[in-house]
Amino acid sequence: MMNEGIKFDLFNKNKKRLEGWLLDVEGIAQGLGSETHIDTLKQLHQRVQSDRFKIMVLGEFKRGKSTFINALLGEEILPAYAVPCTAIINEIKYADVKRAILYFRNPVPEEITDNIPDDAKNHIVTHKKENVPEMEIEISRLEEFVAIPEKEEGQKNTGDTPYDKAEIYWPLPLCKNGVEIIDSPGLNEDGIRTKITTEYLEKVDAILFVSSCAALASKSEINVIDQNIRGAGHEFIFFICNRFDEIRKQEKERVVERGKKLLGSRTGFGASGVFFISAINALDGRLDKKPDLLESSGILPLEEKLYDFLTKDRAKVKLLQPTRGLMRVILELSDEIIPARRNSLLLSKDELEKRYKSVEPQLRDMEKRCDIIIKTMRDHRNDLGDRVKQFVITRMVEIADNLPDWANEIEVEGTIGINPLKMQQRAEEIAYEVGEKLKQRIDQEQDTWQKEILLPLVQKHTEEMNTMLEGKIEDFYTGLDQLKVQL
Repeated sequence: MMNEGIKFDLFNKNKKRLEGWLLDVEGIAQGLGSETHIDTLKQLHQRVQSDRFKIMVLGEFKRGKSTFINALLGEEILPAYAVPCTAIINEIKYADVKRAILYFRNPVPEEITDNIPDDAKNHIVTHKKENVPEMEIEISRLEEFVAIPEKEEGQKNTGDTPYDKAEIYWPLPLCKNGVEIIDSPGLNEDGIRTKITTEYLEKVDAILFVSSCAALASKSEINVIDQNIRGAGHEFIFFICNRFDEIRKQEKERVVERGKKLLGSRTGFGASGVFFISAINALDGRLDKKPDLLESSGILPLEEKLYDFLTKDRAKVKLLQPTRGLMRVILELSDEIIPARRNSLLLSKDELEKRYKSVEPQLRDMEKRCDIIIKTMRDHRNDLGDRVKQFVITRMVEIADNLPDWANEIEVEGTIGINPLKMQQRAEEIAYEVGEKLKQRIDQEQDTWQKEILLPLVQKHTEEMNTMLEGKIEDFYTGLDQLKVQL
């Protein structure tokens, strides 16, 4: 068997070879002026040069990601509620001393949310929102920064987060030797936060995908796995099927069989890469020092597999992912960019003009098809706007009709009294109190209406438009590809 010294020398040799190939191909991409490929190659080069090994934990909202990471840490550090929580990327790194460091976006957005701690606001103001340096925070206060603040009644959540990421240093043996665990925002919480998560996929080496046994391998999850994760070249995926304790005893075998069938084929580990656990039981077992509960949670075999993976396959994966990324770039350059440039250089001006004239009618047709697509989208948008407007008007009338009943239901503290000197003051206080409670009631009713009535209406309308346009847009791009071939 190859000893560790020889393995390390071989790894370094292959690493240098890969770096050389990346630089060579980057030079070709620069010569061709392909900015997208240049950026991709630079990111791949940075990954190869880095000694860190990043493992990303991701999944949809309400799957138990943060609870799972807390179970690994053995303490409730990250917020884990039944509402979207994680607002930024959290990088967990090894250290003997527990601490947390907050990094700010550069520049900080012009409008930032009001629901951030005063010391963070002061820190930003002091540095005039540009090149704001990192800020060390107490681990116990981490939730104040990384969680999405819940809106108070009647309060609108305006502004954007000023934070870029948080680094959490923790004595977790799994994170020794440069291993980092990345906690990400939920995939279906918010468009911007989803974009943050999917873009970060290009920077990590392995994936821990958390799903829920109650909604195992949903259509949206499979799309993310196939298109985003595997599409980014990730082969080594640990599938964590959480909340296994909530599945009825007679259903457990069926859930396990289904999970291994659907997910086992989507990871290089096969069925051995699919785990069924209870993150909350694992966390409670560690917090309450109950070894039986911890063992029954199913997390220990997963941790053992992770340690084994990091011991045996880390070096291979570290180079394999960037190598696959390099191969994708080479194929795109050789099959698309270079032939197109070569062909255009070989053609005379007269031949180019001749070809353009031959496809000019098709170009006009493509323009018309594009106009139809845009018009369809615009009509759908206007129709949706009209429907929403009518819904809102109807809703305002309903609220107006309900106001007298809601006012009668309000219980006022105290009475006006009979003292004429204080009657007016007390009447004003009661009027203000009734007004505030009515405002709170209206806000509550509106929040419920938006979630249960308005949002489903918008989603349904959007899905109808997507269904209607999907084929037309696909045909449009097919037509463009055919024109490219002819030219």
